[in-house]
Amino acid sequence: FGGTNGSTIFNDGAAYDPATNTWSSIAPNTQFSGAVHSHTATLGNNKMMVFGGRNSFGTTSAGTLYDLVANKQYQNKNVLTKLIDHHTGVPYKEIILHYDDVVAEEVVAKITSDYYLYEKDKMPLEYIVWHVDFLKNSFLIDKRAMIPRPETEYMIEAVVEGIQEWSDENVDLLDLGCGCGVLGLSVAILSQKKPKTLASLDLSPDAVDLTKKNIEKY
Repeated sequence: FGGTNGSTIFNDGAAYDPATNTWSSIAPNTQFSGAVHSHTATLGNNKMMVFGGRNSFGTTSAGTLYDLVANKQYQNKNVLTKLIDHHTGVPYKEIILHYDDVVAEEVVAKITSDYYLYEKDKMPLEYIVWHVDFLKNSFLIDKRAMIPRPETEYMIEAVVEGIQEWSDENVDLLDLGCGCGVLGLSVAILSQKKPKTLASLDLSPDAVDLTKKNIEKY
């Protein structure tokens, strides 16, 4: 953050991504008190403290606390909080209760790196955190299978209701082109009349392996 080229003092900065060994520019941020150089900065607990240095008026002893979560660089706060959940184990709905917890710098760096994967590289969040939430259950997901679309939940709910209403016996389920197995497994989990068998088939051995891991989980 900050610095000078000899004639101009800056209040912008750059973020380092250890995953790609690259730096990306951060626009000037009004959270800071102003342009400064020769200062001290320390990072921790999702915050960066900038203290002292020199500004356009001379030496300053002012300090500014910069909040990572409030950073305008991170526009998608929903994604950011879910990444914090993923890397710290604190449920994103409870983050406010842990606001004063100390977060290791390497964890902050990983959260930042994953946010750039989502925001700049357009990688789906589910592939970054390795799971997808579907009908209140969590399933393992990665690039070996497509991410189930949220509207598919309505289809699965209809299938579960149909099994309940139209069948007097436990049924056999076939999930053809199973991907990560989320659809067939969701029917089996939610049905009051548990299926006699569930056959999950896919042409991709990688997808079948992913389905096996989800079956083992449930």
